[in-house]
Amino acid sequence: MKKLFVFISLASFLSAFSQEKVTEKDIYEVVNFVIENRKERLHEKGFKIKFLMRSKSDSAVYHYLNNKEENFYSIEENPNDFFTNDDIEFINKQIGDNLNFNFQQKLINQLKILSVEEYKKFGTGKEFWKNYDAKYGKKSFLEMMVPLFSLDKKTVIIEYSNITGSRGGFGEIVILKKENNNWKYFKNLSAWKF
Repeated sequence: MKKLFVFISLASFLSAFSQEKVTEKDIYEVVNFVIENRKERLHEKGFKIKFLMRSKSDSAVYHYLNNKEENFYSIEENPNDFFTNDDIEFINKQIGDNLNFNFQQKLINQLKILSVEEYKKFGTGKEFWKNYDAKYGKKSFLEMMVPLFSLDKKTVIIEYSNITGSRGGFGEIVILKKENNNWKYFKNLSAWKF
């Protein structure tokens, strides 16, 4: 009986430990889901997405989850409606762990990665769009943060923006839920147009 108790305790511990690690597979499953879903929506609006760029700033999500006064997008929903305090602690750790994460082309479906280094070569403001359009045409790009997972990896918060230059653009912070092994949009926390 004692051996059975030790075995069950060890199995529970290992199961909990394995759920606390977000893998590349987890990340790219969500990234490719968002790309596919956003591409369809944007093509309907006449935008053609060519590139994906890694957003290096997770500050809007961090401020929202940690109830900071600088809640950039005035999100009214309480983070605890979607995440436990343990989830938020786990997400904050992911934000730190993801600082040097870069998307890998071989794991991204449909879009070419636009590196931060290449992005910077185009300059800023109007100069950026003149140089970008000269090289790639009037194609937009998707700027996306690394998805952030709850402890059970069934809920994700992610921020992304479709950048179209002088032609406009928009962005969103959304909650995704995994149901029956498929990701679904659960809640749009914030959306903006520019």
